[in-house]
Amino acid sequence: MSKLLGIDIGGTNIKYALLEKNGEIFLKDQIATPACNLADFLAALYGIVDQFEAQISGIGISAPGKIDSETGMISFGGALPFLHGCNLKELLSQKYQLSVEIENDAKACALAEYWLGSLAGFPSGAVLVLGTGVGCGVILDGKISRGTHGQCGEVSFMIGRPEAKGMDKLVGTSCSSVNLISQISDVLSLPADTDGKVIFKEIRSQRHPQVNQIFMDYCTNLATLLLNIQAMLDLPIFAIGGGISNQPIVIETLNRQYDLLIDELPIVKETISRPNIVKATYGSDANLIGAVYHLLDRKDEIACR
Repeated sequence: MSKLLGIDIGGTNIKYALLEKNGEIFLKDQIATPACNLADFLAALYGIVDQFEAQISGIGISAPGKIDSETGMISFGGALPFLHGCNLKELLSQKYQLSVEIENDAKACALAEYWLGSLAGFPSGAVLVLGTGVGCGVILDGKISRGTHGQCGEVSFMIGRPEAKGMDKLVGTSCSSVNLISQISDVLSLPADTDGKVIFKEIRSQRHPQVNQIFMDYCTNLATLLLNIQAMLDLPIFAIGGGISNQPIVIETLNRQYDLLIDELPIVKETISRPNIVKATYGSDANLIGAVYHLLDRKDEIACR
């Protein structure tokens, strides 16, 4: 049976995998993302596809930026600004005569969790990916929600701290896991490139009151974001992704801070149904799986869930 090629374009690496139609990953690898210009980037992308052209029947791509899932056009390519105005769907489908579909990275993550992960069995839900900013994909009644301009889920641009100045006002700063690690590294006088596992060892030790407070404030900011989304969308479940979601203390503390918020406001607790808040299932593989789900969905080849 022909395999499907999933490609996840990131600012640091391009990950790729061969998948079966049931979402099972057959093999995977990655290369460094050529981040200087479009020509080098396309050469690297073609090099990946060339390896597997004879084995595949289609390509699903996850990419940063605002994606027109109908046409394949990319706008605002995040860490890869040269992708603005690039149509990878068109370029690859013409070059290889294969079915090609492309999806925003956070939306691909949500599709993976809806298909096979933490959102499976729920008609609606959302995934929040904690990283440099906050990615969000929202599933409503079995479909990814895109909004009028393809911007649904851009929670990084919500105001999180109105009293702050500049970019510090935004959820993308107040709920950034990268910013959390950086703040704690500064307090502990650790190198800027300190591994997050070292930081969470210090958080779990509870030896440093200032570190504890930074972490609690972070989880409170994130809980506030979830509560605000819940008041608008009334979802049964949120799945939390990103590297720090592998630390059990994050999901535990987030749930606790969410409960503290609603306990302080009885009318909110009585009115707004509490969602499940859980860890996302697929981690760094989610975008690959979700990109292939999007490909199959567009081809109407998704098996009954």
